[in-house]
Amino acid sequence: MSPRGRTRRRVGGRALFAAVAMAIAIAAGVVLVADASAQEAGERTEVRLAVRELEPFVIVEGDRYSGFSIALWEELADSAGFDTDYVLVDNVTEQLDAVESGDADAAIGAISVTEEREVTWDFSQPIADGGLAVLTTASSGSGWWSSIRSVLGVVGWFVLMLLVLLAVAGHVIWLVERHKNPDIPDDYVHGVPEAMWFAVVSVFTVGYGDHVPRSVAGRLATVGFVIVGIIAVSQFTASLASRLTAERLTSPVAGVEDLGGRRVATVAGTTAAEEMRTRPVDLVEVDDIDEAGALLLAAEVEAVVYDAPALDWFSRGEGRGRTAVVGGVFDPEYYAVAAAEGSPLTERIDRALLEAREDGTWQRLHDEWFG
Repeated sequence: MSPRGRTRRRVGGRALFAAVAMAIAIAAGVVLVADASAQEAGERTEVRLAVRELEPFVIVEGDRYSGFSIALWEELADSAGFDTDYVLVDNVTEQLDAVESGDADAAIGAISVTEEREVTWDFSQPIADGGLAVLTTASSGSGWWSSIRSVLGVVGWFVLMLLVLLAVAGHVIWLVERHKNPDIPDDYVHGVPEAMWFAVVSVFTVGYGDHVPRSVAGRLATVGFVIVGIIAVSQFTASLASRLTAERLTSPVAGVEDLGGRRVATVAGTTAAEEMRTRPVDLVEVDDIDEAGALLLAAEVEAVVYDAPALDWFSRGEGRGRTAVVGGVFDPEYYAVAAAEGSPLTERIDRALLEAREDGTWQRLHDEWFG
């Protein structure tokens, strides 16, 4: 074969090799694009989200879910590309167990982030600030009828004391003035009532002028009774004001420091239950906040300790006018989305959550549900 023929064959071989290499590159590119598309499509798969009913975080009405956590999650899911399948459970323990066992991919609600839980689960950035608080009832003296009874009680004691004072004053004035004052009859039947009338106008400093003491003893006695009358009226005013103020007190418990020795309800399996076991209280653990609130309204417990937002929601709803959150938050906590240890969902949730905070979505939802 001539050199020219060998040259053509080498050139042809190189061209063929280049064509094959290009085809392989194009095929690889197609595969990569297809794989990226498949991965993107995989990101749209359903996320099984474990939730429990706890107002205002999760509100269940039939097959419809609402509340702060649900509204926020829907925003996060839209941003992160999640399709959600809600898994309803009874309590926070079942939420976390569902995530750990793989029955759910994540859980949301008032799930407190603790060091102990962080060992087993991954948590997102906080979705809300919370903590524990105390809910208690208004004092037994609240209400219009109770206020009237308290006022009548104070007035009754004052009237009784006044009658005794006037009876004493009437007899004293009659004894020292009956032979020296023409306005005071000498006989007991007519003289004592006139002397008592004189005591009334003197004690209350009305001073009509129809009766005036004539003797030195009478004048000294009158001065004494006027002083006593001023003190009595002042004491009556102070007692009445104090009683009315006491009637306006919203709670027999001012805060967590007043719980010692009292019967306190909380929800089992929560951080509130763990905290209350460390305190000297008569603890009653129930299944949910509604049951705890019912015990409080029935006076079977003296206080409820639980997540502050949930207690505030209860006091503004079912317990409105009969309960109050007192003492403020005493054990601050952060609520977050829980996922399995090492779950790739956590980072995507965090990015969506940061975006929601930056564009004002989180604040809008927080204001809507918590005020």
